[in-house]
Amino acid sequence: MGPVITTQSKTRVEKLIGEGEKQGAKVLVDGRTRRFRAGKNGNFVKPTILDGVPVESELAHTEISGLC
Repeated sequence: MGPVITTQSKTRVEKLIGEGEKQGAKVLVDGRTRRFRAGKNGNFVKPTILDGVPVESELAHTEISGLC
């Protein structure tokens, strides 16, 4: 993913990843829990890879962007 504009955007992106997982997607790489050595400052979601996202999932129909 990368840097996102606000804390709310970061939360939204992380929530979408979680919802995809709840709906059956397998999280191969989870960027929600990875932190930088500098600490928890900033709004950044590291790259995330999901496999098997169900077609009916909101995640399959949503362009994830940290600018919203």
